Amino acid sequence: MYLNMLYDMADFAIKNEFTSIVYARTAMEIKSSVGAKPQKMFVYLKHTNLYMNIVLKRIFKLMNPTQEWEERHPFKG
Repeated sequence: MYLNMLYDMADFAIKNEFTSIVYARTAMEIKSSVGAKPQKMFVYLKHTNLYMNIVLKRIFKLMNPTQEWEERHPFKG
């Protein structure tokens, strides 16, 4: 069902001549099966308190774990 939703979103984008689709950051392996490519995302956050900046930097490292997944290439040329 989820894969059909991805296909429907792609179909809608093609019919409406969209230049891109943002599928977000979850379930990356199945999204790559419909041709989605990963893109790096960046967050810039700065607190007015120096010590909070140090704490926030460590917290964000914990919130962004490395994900191991196999990228699929459905449109091999």
